[in-house]
Amino acid sequence: MSEKPKHFDYVRKLAKERAHLEIGEQSSHVVAAGLAHICETRGYASNDEVMDSVKQNPGSTLTMHLVESMTTNETSFFRDPQVWQGLREHLIPELIERRRPTRRISIWSAAAASGQEAFSLAILLREHFPELHDWSVTITASDISREMVQRIRRGFYTAPEIARGMPPKLRDKYFHKTDAGYQANDCIRNMVRPQRINLASSSLLLPKFDLVLVRNVLIYFDIDNKREFLSQVRECMQSWTPLILGAGETTINVDDDFKATDHGSFRCFSLREKKL
Repeated sequence: MSEKPKHFDYVRKLAKERAHLEIGEQSSHVVAAGLAHICETRGYASNDEVMDSVKQNPGSTLTMHLVESMTTNETSFFRDPQVWQGLREHLIPELIERRRPTRRISIWSAAAASGQEAFSLAILLREHFPELHDWSVTITASDISREMVQRIRRGFYTAPEIARGMPPKLRDKYFHKTDAGYQANDCIRNMVRPQRINLASSSLLLPKFDLVLVRNVLIYFDIDNKREFLSQVRECMQSWTPLILGAGETTINVDDDFKATDHGSFRCFSLREKKL
């Protein structure tokens, strides 16, 4: 077993306190990469210099930047095909019928990393549901990382990033080529609203959404933090709002206020009807 790097235990505890992130004993590389990123982006000469500054001022933006650098930003366009099939065939048509009187749809893509999920949603809606073109459709794409939120705001992706899941036909229709990569066109950029949100906050203070996606987040929380987070998510949902989690995630045996609904190989969750 390799020796834990210096500062591992301190940074691990900090990530748990500030963002509910569980960094396993075997994940020392996450801490090492995060500290290296801080040194590179903020001009520190060494990890020791970073940690001295963090310990002297634990409430600083540097401290939160360090925590943000511990997050996993693994993502791609149209990740997990069964999710997009379920959205296209079941959830979005049902949502349109519910919201037809108001012609407004509000979606939350949480822990969105660099925004591929949010832009995939925008493309899905424009490509398969043309009746929504004159509706008010908002996709709130949130992440704890200021760097990721800025990336979502830019809507720019390199060629390797765009190649991960984006069919060439859709790429050419919804992005335009630049010297450095691909820039999202306004027709989808205008649907996506970036917002910095720490899911470990004691109060999210968010509006009610018609659809919520929080994929591959609960796997980083312990059971108590899962329950705390799901209790807050409930406050952001309509009585009928679908909640989409990651493939290996569930509310079962975590929060009994949710029920599961299966659509073939696709499962989502919604609030149980409250008994009077």
